[in-house]
Amino acid sequence: MRGLVSARKDRGASHITGLFADRLSELLTGLAECGGMVDVASVALVPIPSDAAAVRARGYDHAGSLAASVARRWRWASPSVSPETCLTRVRRIADQAELGVEGRWRNQAGSMVCRTGPRPVILVDDLVTTGASLAEASRAVVASRRRLIAALVVASTPILLAQSGSG
Repeated sequence: MRGLVSARKDRGASHITGLFADRLSELLTGLAECGGMVDVASVALVPIPSDAAAVRARGYDHAGSLAASVARRWRWASPSVSPETCLTRVRRIADQAELGVEGRWRNQAGSMVCRTGPRPVILVDDLVTTGASLAEASRAVVASRRRLIAALVVASTPILLAQSGSG
């Protein structure tokens, strides 16, 4: 999985987006089948924003393209599901690859804001490593008083699993 994520994100293998979108669409279907637990009929699929410099270097917004692809696949079930870029960075962040666990959490803290809006939010990203970006995005969504339903991610790294088992 690491190779697929890296190929898509850093080497332009955009054809992998469909594979990832299929996986996330299955997760979205699972959420919808929960019945009264969540209403995913008209959600905003919100990508975790990358740093602007990273987007420029890659030539595209990897999480944004993934959210758009999931929305296209889900239109058969609900035409109201759509991507929305309501999360933005309010300051520049360092490259996460260069940072340890604590550094990643400090790097992300307070780096995002979310516009208010009527639709509930499902966050979308390809990879969770330490959970710092996801936690910051969640904080920003909740601070905007939007309803946060879930986060859909393609994969998580062993470092995240080791941390969650220790606490």
